[in-house]
Amino acid sequence: MKNRAISRSLPFLLAIVLTVGACATAPRTPSAPAPLALKLVLLPFLSQSPFYIALEEGYFAEQGLEVETVPLQVTQDAFSMLAAGQVDVLGGLVTAGNLNAIARGANLRIVADKGHVAEAGCDAHGVVARLGLLENGVLKDATALRGMHIDTDAYTTLGFLTEKVLGTVDLTLDEVETVTLGPPAWLGALQEGNVDMIAAGEPWTTRIVQDGAGQVWMGFQDVAPGHQFAVVLYGPSLLGEDKEAGKRFMVAYLKAVRQYNEGKTERNLNIIMKHLPLERELLQQACWDPIRSDGDVNVESLVEYADWSFDKGLGDSRLTADQLFDPSFIDYANQVLGPAE
Repeated sequence: MKNRAISRSLPFLLAIVLTVGACATAPRTPSAPAPLALKLVLLPFLSQSPFYIALEEGYFAEQGLEVETVPLQVTQDAFSMLAAGQVDVLGGLVTAGNLNAIARGANLRIVADKGHVAEAGCDAHGVVARLGLLENGVLKDATALRGMHIDTDAYTTLGFLTEKVLGTVDLTLDEVETVTLGPPAWLGALQEGNVDMIAAGEPWTTRIVQDGAGQVWMGFQDVAPGHQFAVVLYGPSLLGEDKEAGKRFMVAYLKAVRQYNEGKTERNLNIIMKHLPLERELLQQACWDPIRSDGDVNVESLVEYADWSFDKGLGDSRLTADQLFDPSFIDYANQVLGPAE
């Protein structure tokens, strides 16, 4: 009886031993790594849409990123914070200040496209003239144009592009009066005659034309197709010890850019309207800034702008492509995501 009891209990004891042994030898499931944290500047512009899409669709979270957004109104303020390492990522206009900081040794680099002049199709940027100037032929007369008030920022690539337009009638920025009012004041300034022309972008161009305050004189596409006027910039942290976070950020960003480039879908419209005070009808009618799905940058146009800035006395020195652009992040992201359509 005793032997039979032992025999009956052996399978049970063996099962216990095997279970305990398996538990002892089974590898432990590693805990998920802590998310990488970074700070992203958000500005209230339509061309910031890929950032909003990445946030709403969870693309940053997919990459194990904990993104803190820093809402600002002025690009210049954002850039000073980037240079100081207070934020990690900024998308904005190319400016003489950006280039001078790089020339002086700041650990900053352009890493991706965030808006360029279209090479074909609708043009999101150009010079808008006060209503009536086109009809009476004034804009064909360099003498009449000389001394007119133009809203543009000579210290940014918008000044460079505006001078390209003025060059079609043999004028330069030095022969007109430049002011910088900013988009909220544009409509009233044109209606009241306080400015004659504005270097405007969407959705402001469409709004000005719809309200009858101005007409498009010339699109930047006519004078500088493909020019790189807005970029994504990385600060010291993502270029150094947190480079892994920079790679992951770029994967999420380009995934969002590709969704943005699907166009005015219901999903994209809803996301943009959630973050920007823009009406659906205006968004549907406006020309959206082109952003390359692979994030590539027209670095030759950046060098051209740097040379122009230096010749104008705005830039400290001429710059090479290698000083301006680090393509390694978009190269990594495109390997992960596959080729863009």
